Amino acid sequence: MLIVSNKDFEKRIKSESRGIMRITNDQLVCKDCAFKYDDEKIFGNTSFCDQYPDGKPDSIIVGGECDYYEQ
Repeated sequence: MLIVSNKDFEKRIKSESRGIMRITNDQLVCKDCAFKYDDEKIFGNTSFCDQYPDGKPDSIIVGGECDYYEQ
């Protein structure tokens, strides 16, 4: 049985929470795209748009270009 102290547990939680960051359309090429969904109203809309209703490719989510980008 593994016993973890409260201090160790708190340190782990703080460390892991620093690795989570919300990505918004403002950080992507999608920021002014005609196909984007409003990500201010529904959490997670950054991952979807009219051209990618099942989810944008990882290459776009990490800041890459999009073949469907249209202003």
